[in-house]
Amino acid sequence: MISPGDEDIEFPLCVARKNWRDWQAVFEAEGCGELLTQAQLFEEFLTEYGVARTVVPARREQLRKRLIRNVAALTNGDSGIDRVNRRLHREFGIKGGKIISLLSKVAAFAKPAQFVAWDERARKGLNIALGKPPNKPFANYAAYLVEFNRAWKGRPGKDIRTYVKAHGDRGLKMQPRFQRRVLDCYLMQL
Repeated sequence: MISPGDEDIEFPLCVARKNWRDWQAVFEAEGCGELLTQAQLFEEFLTEYGVARTVVPARREQLRKRLIRNVAALTNGDSGIDRVNRRLHREFGIKGGKIISLLSKVAAFAKPAQFVAWDERARKGLNIALGKPPNKPFANYAAYLVEFNRAWKGRPGKDIRTYVKAHGDRGLKMQPRFQRRVLDCYLMQL
């Protein structure tokens, strides 16, 4: 496993801190807060998180309403995202494509201490951090989350937790849900 140095952690810490502050009301609310109940906020999320392109534009409002009913299923164990993706991707995904990135980001808002975003750059970075070929595919989100948790418990996660505790914001630095976001940002830069 790769061990990040302090200089490798500072930028991801700044990115995670800014993202957390920009979306703090959603990150810290119970079960996504207003992310799914306010159509305007959901549209902002789709755009800012780069997942609008994965959803049929005319179906976004229907998807938002379906997600309100599916948050519990989405965040039910490591494979909840994969199950919900199988149910919804044909109906809402562009050309029937996967919407797993969107679903993982909603789950990461709902339970940031348990879920992280399914992001192409983070997946490559995770493979690199674990000493695997960068483009080695993950079978599904659940497999990705298992490996992310391995990195979280291993060297990269320990180094990030140590650094964040020493240099992070007082209110956030002790919260694993924020520290996991820092690891996610670190992986995206590898």
